[in-house]
Amino acid sequence: MKEFKNQYKALIDESLHTVNETDLLKKCERFTEEVKRKDLLPEDIVEIHKNYVQALELDNEQITKTFNVLKEVVKGFGYNY
Repeated sequence: MKEFKNQYKALIDESLHTVNETDLLKKCERFTEEVKRKDLLPEDIVEIHKNYVQALELDNEQITKTFNVLKEVVKGFGYNY
C-alpha cells in the first residue's frame, strides 16, 4: 500500500506543476490499472488524496488542479467496482 501511496502522491505533485496534462492523464491510467490489480478500492484512493492534499496546505486553485488526478484514477475503476 505504501508504494501506491507514494506513486499517487507523485501524481498529485506533478498535477501542481505540469503543463502537459495529456502525459499526466496517461500516467493516471497506468496507475489505475496497477491499483485495480492489487484490489485497492476507490475509497482508498480518495482517502489518500484527502490526507495528502490536507497535509500540503494548498490554496483553492491548487486543490482544484489535484482533482483532475483523483477524477481520472477513480474514473478508471468504471464498472469494475
